[in-house]
Amino acid sequence: MCASFGDGEHNMSSHTSKGKIFLTEGIKYDDLRCKGKVTAEGRISAASINIKDKLSADDITADSSFDFKGKISAGSISAQDVKIITGSDGKAATITGGKVFIRCENDPEMAEEFMNFAEGILRLFHIDTDEIRDAEETSSSEKKATVFRCGEISGSDIELYGVTCRTVSGENITLKGGCHIDTVSYTGKYEADDSCVIGRAVKA
Repeated sequence: MCASFGDGEHNMSSHTSKGKIFLTEGIKYDDLRCKGKVTAEGRISAASINIKDKLSADDITADSSFDFKGKISAGSISAQDVKIITGSDGKAATITGGKVFIRCENDPEMAEEFMNFAEGILRLFHIDTDEIRDAEETSSSEKKATVFRCGEISGSDIELYGVTCRTVSGENITLKGGCHIDTVSYTGKYEADDSCVIGRAVKA
């Protein structure tokens, strides 16, 4: 389930389709891919990184892209193209990239898929599903929204959804889905929808 490893700064590929990986510092990977739980001691370094499930690491550096979906806890993240999609609370100290896209929210598609499956089963037993769905919708509306927390995010083009951050700086910045940002600094275009809470936005 683990990928192959090497010594020092030798470049090498690493791939696993499913399972757990524990990475040690000092190895530079060509292409790091994993569907499973990844835990790193120290710094992860690769040309490109694609991980789905869970990730815990101190520092992450990718030459081209960092593509992650799942639950994440990290120190610094740096890549030309950073993409993080999560349905769980997550955090990172700093994120630096050219293009930065972060979306943090409860997954409505998964909830709807489960309800459709459950209703099919209940109909077999001639149980009224309207009350079940009403109760589920009420419960969903009362659930605490997930939040991705970060100290500082910088990049050229930044799009954030459901992110809480002290400072966001870049050229073009788009904020949606209840973002809470203390300070926004931009040089190009800036947009924040009505659900966001912004301390101050300054055009540099």
